[in-house]
Formats: sequence, C-alpha cells, structure tokens
Amino acid sequence: MLAEWVKEKKEKLGTRASGEKAWFKSNWLLILVALIGILLLLWPTSPPVESGSGEGRVQEEPTANSFSRNSLEGEVESILSQVEGAGRVKVSLALASDGVRSYAINEKEESREIQEGDKVGGFRKTNETNHSQDVAVFGSQTPLLIEKKSPQVTGVLVVADGADNPVVREQLTDAVVTLMNVPPHKVRVLPRQGT
Repeated sequence: MLAEWVKEKKEKLGTRASGEKAWFKSNWLLILVALIGILLLLWPTSPPVESGSGEGRVQEEPTANSFSRNSLEGEVESILSQVEGAGRVKVSLALASDGVRSYAINEKEESREIQEGDKVGGFRKTNETNHSQDVAVFGSQTPLLIEKKSPQVTGVLVVADGADNPVVREQLTDAVVTLMNVPPHKVRVLPRQGT
C-alpha cells in the first residue's frame, strides 16, 4: 500500500513538472519582458554626484540669464572704462528677470458635424470642435520672434580705480543711470581696493 502511494505521488509530480515546463516554454517571452520592465524601474535615472571633500558637486551649465547678464556687464564695463579718470572698471548687475520673448502663435479651429442613423429610424447629430495652438515657425523651423524685451535691471554696482575722485564717481553714476535707465539710488560706484 505504501509502495502504491509513493508510485502515485511520483506520477502526479511527473505530470505537474511537465505541465510547468510547458507553461514556461509558452510564456518565456512574457517573463522576459516583465523582468526587463522591473530592471528599468529599478535603474537609476539621476546623474551621479561627484564625491569630494564635503558637499557633492553637480556641474551647472550657464543659463540664458547668465549669458545676458555677462554680455550686459561686459558692454557697460567697456563703455565706463573709457570715461576719463575711471581706470579699470568692473560692473555687476542685479536683474529682476531674464527678459521677455514673445513668439507668433498659429491658432487653428476645426468644427465637424456627425450625423448617424440606425435601422429603427433613430437619428443622432453630434458636433465636434477642436481648437489647437502652436508656435509659428519661419523658414527652417525656427520660431517667429515678434517681441524681445531686455532683462529688467534692478541695481548696478561699479568698482573703478578712479572712483576715489568725486567728479569721476559722479560721471560714472550719471553714465550708468543713462545707459541702464535705472534711478540713481540703485547705482553704487565704489573705489577699487588698493588704489
């Protein structure tokens, strides 16, 4: 009786094992896709942070704001350095915004009326309206710029060799007020250290 029971269990295990093998053979692609999906979910997506002494550093790319700020500062520096008695000049600007760029927009509205009838004589009328907007492009797929406003300057700091002289300081302040269209109380002209 025990021998029959063992033989019966072996037969059941054999048929179950062959059934599992058949299921695996028929579903191996599904299992592979599921494993790849799980792997992609667990894969890190953020860039690695360099470890150094203290804090981790992430390399930053210059933004449009820093480019406009640098070009404005350089332009003002080159002009102010030509003022008689100013000497070497360094300018720092405080900006409220990056400036504004407005692009032309294409608007498209499509309306469609659908009429349906059924075998019994019923009738249904449906109206669909689609409204879309996209940026207008010109030539080789470049957006059509219609307005560009310069960044808004909220303060100017000028450090110059000749700022010890009150006349030169006044001339530099007047020049900045005129160039940048900022009130005089938002302009500071200071002498360079060690002059």
